[in-house]
Amino acid sequence: MKTRLIYFDENTENHDCFNTILKNDFEVSLFSDREKLLKTLSLNNRVDIILIDNHFESGNFFEFLKDIEVTVDRSVVGIVLISSENKVLNRIKAFEFGVDDFLIKPITTAEIIVRLLNKANKHKVSKNNLVKYGNLLIDFSKQRATIGSKLISLTPIEFKILTALVKKPNRIHSKEELCNLFWKDEEKRKCHSIDTHICNLRRKISNFNYSIKASKGKGVSLLKKDMRTNFQSI
Repeated sequence: MKTRLIYFDENTENHDCFNTILKNDFEVSLFSDREKLLKTLSLNNRVDIILIDNHFESGNFFEFLKDIEVTVDRSVVGIVLISSENKVLNRIKAFEFGVDDFLIKPITTAEIIVRLLNKANKHKVSKNNLVKYGNLLIDFSKQRATIGSKLISLTPIEFKILTALVKKPNRIHSKEELCNLFWKDEEKRKCHSIDTHICNLRRKISNFNYSIKASKGKGVSLLKKDMRTNFQSI
């Protein structure tokens, strides 16, 4: 079965070209309308990788990228940008939003295909009950997580919170939503302890290259640690 790929570009003139490039290695769906893409993703998550031909000058691009991030299950769906624009700060911001790769035009057809297949295959490890996100590896069959080579000791509740955040990074998860993962209605009185579980989890995954951020009165989300403060040319 071919890897299922969505190619998005608001400029439809590029569609035929990229369809020709990709169709031998991927099952390709083409989109040019943001709302139609988001609606399709919300109704049917049958996609392995999303390739976005990026025009940073188009309005609210990063808001659009965030909408995609919170709609799909990022533990199994890869997101790759391709652009002729090579501004460093835009690339950094894109990676902070959680994209898997950023391809710079001009680029050869062979490199596009290899890098897309590489990213798609990394996300497919979830079919073997493994999910890799950043430097974190989650093994669902063994109910355990490792950061790098270090095994992280998590309680069952902490493990469920972590996996929920990894599957929908950049999205705010309300405390009630997280409580629903492990407490039944008659047990909701225990939900007041969710802050303690989140605090303990945050401490245990301090070496993870994503961090748990709290939004006052709304909930928590998993966000890429800010790289800009440590930015330098190498």
